[in-house]
Amino acid sequence: MVAPTGLPTVDAASRAVAQLLEALGGGGGWHALSLAELPRLAAVSCAVDARLLALDDGLLGALASCERTVTFLRARMAQDSEFTSAIEMAVGMSEMHCPDELWLSAQRCVDEQPLSHLAVVRSFCHAHIYRAESFYTDLSALLDAMGGWAWERADAVRSSLLEVDSVHEPLVELLDGGADDAAPTRLLQLGRPGRNTAWVCASAPSDGAGALAPGNNGGDGDEGGAA
Repeated sequence: MVAPTGLPTVDAASRAVAQLLEALGGGGGWHALSLAELPRLAAVSCAVDARLLALDDGLLGALASCERTVTFLRARMAQDSEFTSAIEMAVGMSEMHCPDELWLSAQRCVDEQPLSHLAVVRSFCHAHIYRAESFYTDLSALLDAMGGWAWERADAVRSSLLEVDSVHEPLVELLDGGADDAAPTRLLQLGRPGRNTAWVCASAPSDGAGALAPGNNGGDGDEGGAA
């Protein structure tokens, strides 16, 4: 996430945290410290940005591993109006235009759960998704974008992001149906193993349950069948 030129700031922060942990845990641990050592601890702690304490490793790791989802949102749905319109159109899709992975056969409608997860991710990580540069110039720039997040929600947002990324291809197909490259994308999706069609051939049951009943031979349904 941080540009190579900004990695020294990350290394410096790592060393500062290590020094603070050593100061707090060395010589018998926290309980062995006295007020006389407070000035020394204060000097060491000043080198650590307090915003680092709130960061959640799980969510940061998920953002890095799910970069394709972040890239899609940044490239295709930069404006709130674009995102809202795409969601509304996706919800109204018919079975013919909806990827199988996102169609609820029993309810005969689009599965709105991944769309809801995507909205959560976009809202929470908005500052990161739509940052000006691909990489943060240094650690301070990263903390400026993420430091104000409500990190107590990190686990829920991480779960939503992983859920969205697990259906990335069909979700992109659903939301991006009006794009210029939508048709080629659909053709590429047909090559996925999950889209393979299997034909099952079986003979009629021995009890005749599969046979047409009298009067139900595809005609008008009159009793007695064809004359």
